[in-house]
Amino acid sequence: MPIRVRTVEQVQIVELTGDFTIGGSALARPLDLRGRPLDDLGVVLAELFDRGQRRILLDLRHVTFIDSAGLGELVASKKRALERGGDIKLLQPAKRVRELLVMTLLTRIFEIHDDEATAVSSF
Repeated sequence: MPIRVRTVEQVQIVELTGDFTIGGSALARPLDLRGRPLDDLGVVLAELFDRGQRRILLDLRHVTFIDSAGLGELVASKKRALERGGDIKLLQPAKRVRELLVMTLLTRIFEIHDDEATAVSSF
């Protein structure tokens, strides 16, 4: 999963790109369509938490599809952030991703913003 991290006013903005789906085998790690592990997000977030970063904004504008493995990774990441006294918020989910977040009621768990400046100031 292509991941880029940048900082704006002490908020770590994690930019995600791609379509995320699980591998064909039940034993496989979740993979994106290019065969890269989906749990790379978990690794990136763990590194941020280890460095004391607690304000995370996941930029989803370039994520066109996310499956149950991706949703599970989002929820697990949110839980880890809250356990460390931080939070994870979502920025500009693409239409299909937003619809999935609404259908699965994850909009009750995640604060979703359509404007980066507003999202950053919400922390």
